[in-house]
Amino acid sequence: MDIGQVVEKLPAIDKASAAMLSLFGPQFTKTKNGHIETDISAAASLAGMFVLRSKVPAIQGMKPGTLILSPMEAEMNLIMNFVTGMCDSLGIDPSKGWDTHIPKEHMPLMSIPDMTRPIEKECTALCSSHGLDPDYYPFVAALASLRLVAAGRRMKILDQNLGKALIWYHVYGAARTVPYPEDG
Repeated sequence: MDIGQVVEKLPAIDKASAAMLSLFGPQFTKTKNGHIETDISAAASLAGMFVLRSKVPAIQGMKPGTLILSPMEAEMNLIMNFVTGMCDSLGIDPSKGWDTHIPKEHMPLMSIPDMTRPIEKECTALCSSHGLDPDYYPFVAALASLRLVAAGRRMKILDQNLGKALIWYHVYGAARTVPYPEDG
């Protein structure tokens, strides 16, 4: 897959990512006011998890949370190019902040597998309902995470650089962390 194919599907990716936002908020984090860092991290983790599932189908049966190494540089670069390319349209500065230190108080409330488990099936169904093949699911989730960063910036509840760092930490982390089984 190349960026041209992703751009061709951008209208469906855009609509699916906007719809995906309904999966987050207080009902997801089970907190009174929600936790934007967890929402961003969960969406980004879904992006990485979808890449991992497509590249390493043998993860079925492995213990959730196990770290694995698999060459995914091309996939990660494609997602990075897509997300940075979408920044301007959401009022986000794409040029810096991706490697910002994330203080403990801004880390998500759950582990990567625990963030993806409750919403993976809904996200998969949502992407499918927008006519997207599984190859495009990571882009939907990555764009949803960027939309959440933009919302946090607009609402003045999270610095965009922290949000961008959460995206990359969790896209890369989830692409190397065994999730719960798809049926479990």
